[in-house]
Amino acid sequence: MGDGRLSEAITPLPMAVEPREGYDRDAFSHRNADGCNTRAEVLIAEAGEPPRGRCQ
Repeated sequence: MGDGRLSEAITPLPMAVEPREGYDRDAFSHRNADGCNTRAEVLIAEAGEPPRGRCQ
């Protein structure tokens, strides 16, 4: 699909500002059995070289 057709296709889509109130980072502090959070798990999984330590 060329850029012109893409622009035409997305023009009718509505745009809105994303509300930011009500978010609480502490509500998402889930950890796996090894103590890693999701961010750490992704970084470990995508590391070019395995890390020396693990989460605790």
